[in-house]
Amino acid sequence: MSRAEAKLAADALAAKLNDYWLGLRLTNAHVPGHNLILASPKATSSLPTIEECLKQYLRVKGHNRPKTFFMGANRNVGYLISHLGNRPLDR
Repeated sequence: MSRAEAKLAADALAAKLNDYWLGLRLTNAHVPGHNLILASPKATSSLPTIEECLKQYLRVKGHNRPKTFFMGANRNVGYLISHLGNRPLDR
């Protein structure tokens, strides 16, 4: 085996070893804020959902407002719900 072939084989082996160690570090890594992640996403909440809040907002603030007020609020909250889902406010 030539010197160049040995260097190439050593580099390949070192890359494999680095990948293996990275996998071990990631599986045992402490993630900051892991205690804030909900154990059960289906946990009950006493707070209203995003859609319920929109309905309440439109009921309270929508008096004597033009049609565009309602269209804009529904569109903006629709974007939010499409990205986050219609979840309670504390989720």
